[in-house]
Amino acid sequence: MKVSEEEIGRIARYVGMSEEDFIAGHTRLRPDRSGLALLDKGNGECAWLEGRDCRLQEVKPVQCVGFPNQWNFPGWRDECEAVPRLVRAVGAGRAGFTLLEIVAVMGIAILILSIAVPSVAGYLAEQELRENMESFTRMVREAQRSAMAAKAPSRLVFGKEGVAVLAEPPAGGAVMGDVGGGGGGVTLSKEEALEFNRFGAMQKAPAPEWMLWPNGVMEPAEVRYTGPKGTWSLRYNPFKIEPEILEVKRR
Repeated sequence: MKVSEEEIGRIARYVGMSEEDFIAGHTRLRPDRSGLALLDKGNGECAWLEGRDCRLQEVKPVQCVGFPNQWNFPGWRDECEAVPRLVRAVGAGRAGFTLLEIVAVMGIAILILSIAVPSVAGYLAEQELRENMESFTRMVREAQRSAMAAKAPSRLVFGKEGVAVLAEPPAGGAVMGDVGGGGGGVTLSKEEALEFNRFGAMQKAPAPEWMLWPNGVMEPAEVRYTGPKGTWSLRYNPFKIEPEILEVKRR
């Protein structure tokens, strides 16, 4: 079994010997006089082989590591119990990858994607859900500002098709148009729904209408949205424009 100078040093350190003692006691000159080789037993086996185990398993020479995958001899199966398998010899270079390695890498990649894709999809769904919630809070904020600027209440009317924002007439004045001039509000698709709860109302079944007063005060209320991406819930305090987020839950 051929050994290089580097391998001799590595093996000598592994077995606790100096390189000089190892060369003198465990190597021989190769027949072609091109270098050294490990000594063999009388039957041709490597001197470091004990039964089926190699005493130098951790520091095998490159030539030994490569057998029988990178080199062998006719009839080797009848004399050796080694099993061919895909390995990379220590210090040996190569130009590409084996089929087994490619399949293994693809399997790992598919596994990673199977974990990552749902996570990314879930993240995007939650982002879209939060953008929907922010759109609603922005609508309420603008309606409140319009009420304060016009010194007249804004009324939000909830229905199956969405939310209409209406401007109430000021005391002793004429009826004003919808907020924003184009109606404002929120439009819902058939898959979406908004539940409005005036939990502070005195009536048992209050109308689904919400008053925003010009002094900045609003009726306490809760709003719950349900859509394809999930649900969110908000609670509005009478004296705060920004709501308390009760829930954001994606499907």
